[in-house]
Amino acid sequence: MPGTFFKATILTNPTNLTTLDSESFVKIQNKDAVFINTNVKGDKFEFTPYFVRILKQNDGKTAFEYLNQKPKESAKIVSKETFEVLSTYLRTITNEEE
Repeated sequence: MPGTFFKATILTNPTNLTTLDSESFVKIQNKDAVFINTNVKGDKFEFTPYFVRILKQNDGKTAFEYLNQKPKESAKIVSKETFEVLSTYLRTITNEEE
């Protein structure tokens, strides 16, 4: 109704979300993933994809949750040159399938 005012209190449940730079995420077979540096052999690195669900994106940051397993807190997540790692990973699994 015009001219009617009321006072309201809106309660929300704040949540802590895990976030990374949006450039950290890649698509593997239409699934979102991040790469974790899982092993170093001499001067060679080994990366493992961890599949995630994207929750929200804003200002270059992406909130997400891991789908299956969560890496250790000390895990090193690839946040730069992600597509280079993805390209190497895809070549590797293609060679393994042949």
